[in-house]
Amino acid sequence: MQDVNQRLVLYKRLAGFKTAEDLAAIVDEDGRPLRPDAAARRQPDPGLMDLRRTLKDLLITAARVRGEQIVLEFHPDTPVHIDYILAVQKKMKDRVKVFPDARVGYRPLAKDADGLVAELKELCQRLR
Repeated sequence: MQDVNQRLVLYKRLAGFKTAEDLAAIVDEDGRPLRPDAAARRQPDPGLMDLRRTLKDLLITAARVRGEQIVLEFHPDTPVHIDYILAVQKKMKDRVKVFPDARVGYRPLAKDADGLVAELKELCQRLR
């Protein structure tokens, strides 16, 4: 997806997913479902559900789209230590930003839903 506005809309929708129907409702520029198999089965996407479990385990309370970043908000009791966050920021300087109020901004490279989910799962693994 080359258009920045379309990517931002996709990121915003991804941040708000709660059900498989939400995922199945995503369509490409031509109006075709990006995940027609999910729409037909009405079952959750395993990658997305795994990401949701990971976010919950790390006590990440929100994932919001802010410009070209996805901002992760952490609960005060998160098991993620600040040293891990700073180590990830050091390795990924141009893509990770640490905010002083228990938030981390991440600029993904992926242009599609599956790639974005994979990138966020990888980021969470680095934070463990």
